[in-house]
Amino acid sequence: MRLLRTAMMMAMCAMADEDLVRSTVREAQDEQPDEVTEERRPRTRRSTHPLTDIPAPGDFATATPHLVSHEGLAWSVGDEVTLLCHFVHRLAKDVNVTGLMGSLNSPVNFNYYLQNFTFDAENYRAAAREDVTFDYTFKLADTLDPGKWQVAVTVYYEVGRMLFASTFFNETVTLAQPSSGFSLLWLLAIFLAAAISAFFFRDPLLAALGIQIQKKGTADAAAAKARAAEQQAAAAQAAANDESWTAHLDTGAKPARKPSKKASKTKKKN
Repeated sequence: MRLLRTAMMMAMCAMADEDLVRSTVREAQDEQPDEVTEERRPRTRRSTHPLTDIPAPGDFATATPHLVSHEGLAWSVGDEVTLLCHFVHRLAKDVNVTGLMGSLNSPVNFNYYLQNFTFDAENYRAAAREDVTFDYTFKLADTLDPGKWQVAVTVYYEVGRMLFASTFFNETVTLAQPSSGFSLLWLLAIFLAAAISAFFFRDPLLAALGIQIQKKGTADAAAAKARAAEQQAAAAQAAANDESWTAHLDTGAKPARKPSKKASKTKKKN
C-alpha cells in the first residue's frame, strides 16, 4: 500500500509539472504575436541612418535582384558592381520609392559593417500596381581584405506616412585581389602580334633595310673614289716634279748653274 501511494504521488507530481510546462508555453505563445505585430507594424518616423533601423518590408510589394556587372559572386577588391532591382507592388494607390542603399558586412555578425555604400535617392512615385526597375551601382573599397563577406542592398519605399524597406539582395560574396594587368597572357599576345607583323611586313622591312645598306655602301664607295682621286693627283704632281729635273737628259744641255761666290772673288784679283 505504501508503495502504491508513493507511485500515485509521483504520478500526480509529474502531471502537475506537465500542466505547468503547458501553461508556460501557452503564455509565451500568447505573448509572441503581440511582439511580432509590434515589430512589423509600419513605422512613420525615419531613423537617423537608413541602415541603422531598417523598416519592415511591405507584404504588398516584391523586389527581385539581377546582377549585371558580374557573372557570379566571385568579385575583386575595388570592383564596381551594378545591380538591377525589379520592384512590383499590388496596391491600388501610389507607392513612393525613396531610394536604394547597401552595405558590406561580416558574414558572422551582420551588425559589423565594413563598408556602407552611397544612398541612391530615387523619389519615384510608382502608380497603382506598377512595376519598375531601378539600377544601383556601388564600388568596393580598395582597402578591403580578401575573403567571404556579406553584401546586402535594400530598397526603401513609403505609402503615405508609413515606411517600408525590402532587402532584395543579400548574398555572401568572395573577394579576391585584382589580377595584375601584365601577365603571361599579355606576353603571349605581344609575341603573337610581333610574329604576325614580321610575317606580313617582312618584305617592306627588308626593302627598307636594303635601301639603308645600299645608301651606306654608296657613301663608302664615294669616299673610296675621292681617296683614289687624291692619290692620283699626288702621284701626278710627283711625276711632274721628276720630269723637271730630268728634262736635260733628252736635249744634251745641262741646266744653267749660278756662279759661286768663290769664282766672283777670283775675277776681282785679276
